[in-house]
Amino acid sequence: MESQNNTPTLQGYIAGYALSILLTLLIFGITYIHVSHDHETISHPLMYTLIVITALSQLVVQSIFFLHLSLKKGQRSNLITFTFMLLIVFLIAGGSLWIINNLNNNMSPEQINKYMQNED
Repeated sequence: MESQNNTPTLQGYIAGYALSILLTLLIFGITYIHVSHDHETISHPLMYTLIVITALSQLVVQSIFFLHLSLKKGQRSNLITFTFMLLIVFLIAGGSLWIINNLNNNMSPEQINKYMQNED
């Protein structure tokens, strides 16, 4: 929702805000239904999938409407920078999870107890 000279418009901001609120209320409603019906109406795997899909949709909406990322000639450098930033974040988060999981799998219960006693 930008004009011909790539300047943001009020309509674009309003549309992005409305979509963001809608996606937020959607996931709130899904989790409310899940919790209020004793975790029986919506299964856990389905709920987790819906949360991830909604979060990715929220990322796309905010990237387009508020960060103004696009494939237009003048905006490609911003898109490349954003993509590189996402790559770095995923590498750091994924690497951290990998290290934590590897440590968890390779420590024996005795080592964990000894470590926990030394922390007190």
